[in-house]
Amino acid sequence: MTRATPPWDRLKDLAAKRRDAEAQRLSAAVRTRDDAEKRLAMLVSYRADYHDRLSTASRGGIDLEALRNYQAFLAQNGVTLELVPSHGAVENLARLKEGKADAAFVQGGLAASDADTDTDPAIVSLGALYYEPVWVFTRAPSPPARQLHDLIGHRIAVGEEGSGTRALAVQLLRSVGVGPKDATLSPKGNNEASAALLRGDVDAAIFVSGISAPVIRELIRGQDVRLVSIVHSTALARQHEYLSPITVARGLADVQADLPDHDITTVAVTANLLVRSDLHPALMYLLLDAASEINGRLNTRSGDAPLGTESVSQFRFGAQVKASGLRFDTAAIIGIGKFSPRSGFTFGVTYESPAFFPIAK
Repeated sequence: MTRATPPWDRLKDLAAKRRDAEAQRLSAAVRTRDDAEKRLAMLVSYRADYHDRLSTASRGGIDLEALRNYQAFLAQNGVTLELVPSHGAVENLARLKEGKADAAFVQGGLAASDADTDTDPAIVSLGALYYEPVWVFTRAPSPPARQLHDLIGHRIAVGEEGSGTRALAVQLLRSVGVGPKDATLSPKGNNEASAALLRGDVDAAIFVSGISAPVIRELIRGQDVRLVSIVHSTALARQHEYLSPITVARGLADVQADLPDHDITTVAVTANLLVRSDLHPALMYLLLDAASEINGRLNTRSGDAPLGTESVSQFRFGAQVKASGLRFDTAAIIGIGKFSPRSGFTFGVTYESPAFFPIAK
């Protein structure tokens, strides 16, 4: 005869099973939470790294807001634009040539100085977007520098490795006789260069950026820095066709504060929109439309890379009709370039005569 298990024993066993099951669920939940925290930490770290690198690259050229505007403009047309962070224009050009990017913003002069550009048909320019002046700042306590040549023997922040600022700064210094052996060239750029200049860690700093850039406005207002003119701007522009001599007018940054307090002569380069030549023509047109809407274009015929046939200065819409041996051509013209007519209209008539002599059979 089998002895019945007391009810409390059954309850005890059932409670133990439930306890073990809940313990397993709790352990699994803890492991899931730990994994989630690790993934979250990795995502936060990646986001911070991505944002920092992207912000650093954009401060010296096209700003982050404009890049997002490009994304939004293309998204409206069903195209997804992926922003790839970089250290500057030199890296942008390299990625474009290697096929790691389809389009890039590249500082004027970099493509022209590349020995392979003239023979490499892989890159075309869609035009110049805006000018970027060269700014040279020195510390006020230092001996006054009236030109680039006076920076011999000093510590100069010339921009990060891979940046367009560094490439241009080194070339300008070399043009006036200041080589790597004549001065200490520090690989600092943007905010890092500005902070080093204000602390006295460097004697001078060179930037390539618009006057609206926060780092430029901060230094122009600084009490311990001076803005130096590039007195040979015209001569340098004739030696290097991608340079343009410009004058920063007195008070341009702040008329009321009279900043700068005198005219500054310097040189400027253009920021160019380059694409790979194998990019679909429809995407080229779309990028041109985005550039026109967001940045405007200085001149679609500018740029130091070979221009693509898609970079036109006019849009033409027309029709052709044939009737009774006559061909009627009509077209409307809309200018999109700096030197193009704003609008226009053309009309033509062509008479197609029969052959004077029959074609021999």
